[in-house]
Amino acid sequence: MGRISTRKGIHYLIPAWEQLKLKNAELCLVGNNLFPKNWLEQYRDICHHVSSVPHVLLNEYYSQGSVFVFPSLMEGFGLVILEAMACGIPVITTPNTGGLDIIDEGVDGFIVPIRDVEALKDRIQWCYDHPDESAQMGKMARKKAEQLTWRLYRQRLADKVKELLMRK
Repeated sequence: MGRISTRKGIHYLIPAWEQLKLKNAELCLVGNNLFPKNWLEQYRDICHHVSSVPHVLLNEYYSQGSVFVFPSLMEGFGLVILEAMACGIPVITTPNTGGLDIIDEGVDGFIVPIRDVEALKDRIQWCYDHPDESAQMGKMARKKAEQLTWRLYRQRLADKVKELLMRK
């Protein structure tokens, strides 16, 4: 959510959203716009852009959404995925975000191929058409995020290092 750029796959999300024409739905993009100055302006009728907000306020934006779409082309690990899950919304993301490590397909979110407008449309439409199931996915996402703590991460890392050292 920090940057709106080519690397984040926004130029695939916007056409997907535009083609869906969902009633009573809003696409909200939060972050610094790194596209050329007027590029995002052409889409002001189909999406709402909020410049970067303090990290402490991001949960307000996540919590207002019914799904978090993160079609990034490349990330080390998209921490925003866990932030959105912690706010109780399912995530639609790509394999290039670290999502494969935490998302159970169809349980707490969806993984779509990079650069795939049709796959984005399909999963967004599914969430729109299945609000109850999508809300349940959000509950499962929250549950998973609560389990993925820094303490657990440190413990798993330490266990892995010990395992590797024991092999030698």
